[in-house]
Amino acid sequence: MFLTFNIKENSPTTEEAVANFLIALDQAKAAGAKVVKIIHGYGSSGKGGAILLELKKLLPIFVRQKKIKDYISGADWNIANPKVFNLITKCPPCALDEDLRKSNIGITIIVL
Repeated sequence: MFLTFNIKENSPTTEEAVANFLIALDQAKAAGAKVVKIIHGYGSSGKGGAILLELKKLLPIFVRQKKIKDYISGADWNIANPKVFNLITKCPPCALDEDLRKSNIGITIIVL
């Protein structure tokens, strides 16, 4: 199962967005999802917003703690990427994602 969560909706603070992210992970796990797309945006300047930067800090920690298996940045969310190709073979609904092949840095794919 492939789910999408928008943690930047309603312009939350960074802390609120991180809380939304944690809730989204819990909901995805409870629903039995294997892959989650997190829409976090990339800042109004296009240089990397606070939410994106906070997730970049948290995600490697979550992998080490085994809270998630892996993650893929939106810039790398492309079928030409071997990691993505392998993921799509395990989770075919991922191939239908509208952001696949768009190099959208405002999203992150989380593998549970």
